[in-house]
Amino acid sequence: MNIQIVWGTGKGTTPLGSFDLALAEAGVNNFNLIPLTSVIPPGAVIEKTHEYINRCNRIPGDIVYVVMARKIIKGPSRISAGLAWMQSVEGGILLEGWGETMEDVTANLASGLKEMAAARDWTWNSQPDFKVIEGECDEYGCVVVIAVYDFP
Repeated sequence: MNIQIVWGTGKGTTPLGSFDLALAEAGVNNFNLIPLTSVIPPGAVIEKTHEYINRCNRIPGDIVYVVMARKIIKGPSRISAGLAWMQSVEGGILLEGWGETMEDVTANLASGLKEMAAARDWTWNSQPDFKVIEGECDEYGCVVVIAVYDFP
């Protein structure tokens, strides 16, 4: 199984318009996104691709399973969102976060990931990894970081 980490920002005159533009930049705006909780299957390969690479020949309207960090806000403002993850022999965990600054989001993700890892008696074989982005908006703005699950 592959998991792609994709991200985007959007600015618009409406909250949902800015969200759709952020999804478009991430390459997933033509799919129906179904949210998952934060568990990564054993042996999954995670790659940061920025824009979704459609290796599964998905067509518009297909269902795509994701873990998504998003923040939509009316500006002027700075906004950030991000994902953090760790993997083990038994599986892995993903954590989403959002806020105003990249520094705050990264610190919160690191703290939360540590708690999640401690709650599992797993053999961790990776260090924490992060993807956090920041944007600014005058009207409505959105930032998204999404883990897209490519099930075989």
